[in-house]
Amino acid sequence: MLGIVFFDLIPSALQQGTILATAVGVLCGIVLLQILDAVLDVFFPRGGLAQENFLRMGYLIAIGIALHDLPEGFAIAAGYAVPGQLGLAIALAIGLHNLPEGMAVAVPLNMAGVSKWSIMGITVLVSLFTPLGTLIGLFLISFSQDFIALLLAMAGGAMFYLVVDELLPAGRGHSLSLTTGGFLGGLVVIYILHLLLP
Repeated sequence: MLGIVFFDLIPSALQQGTILATAVGVLCGIVLLQILDAVLDVFFPRGGLAQENFLRMGYLIAIGIALHDLPEGFAIAAGYAVPGQLGLAIALAIGLHNLPEGMAVAVPLNMAGVSKWSIMGITVLVSLFTPLGTLIGLFLISFSQDFIALLLAMAGGAMFYLVVDELLPAGRGHSLSLTTGGFLGGLVVIYILHLLLP
C-alpha cells in the first residue's frame, strides 16, 4: 500500500491537480482515518481487546476494516479516472492487502464458535465496502473532474495512515523480521507493477 501511495497516488494527484489540492487531499485522508479510529476507540477501547472474547474481537475487526475499506474504494475510482493502468495496480494492491484482512476477521470468529457460513457472510459484507467506496468515488468524479486529484491524494493519505498507524505496528507485534520482509517485498512488487503497467 505504501508503494502505491508514493509510486502512483501522490505523483498522479500532482499531475492531475495542484500541490495545494494534493496536500489538502492527503491531510483529509489522514484526518478521516483518525476520526474513524477515534470513533471505534470510544465503543471498543483498544486496551481492553486482550481481555475481550473472540466474538467481540472478530466483530470489532470487521467494523474497523469495513470503515477503512471506503477510502480504498476512493483510491480505485480515482485510479481508473486517470490515463494508464493506475486503477488496476491499486485494485491489485488492495486485493492483496484484503487477504490478511479477511483472515483477521475469520480467525477470532472461528475460535468463538461462529459457523463457517456466518463467517463467510460477515467477510462478504465487509468486502462490499470497497466497491461502495468505488461507486461513491466514481459519482464524485463524474460530477466534477476536480475531484480526481483530491480523491487520489485523499486515498494516499488514508492508505499511508493505515500502514503507519495500524499495519506496521500490528505486524511488528508478531514478528519484526517477517514484517520487514513483507514490507520490502510489497514495495518491490508494487514498483515492478509500476514499471510494467505505466
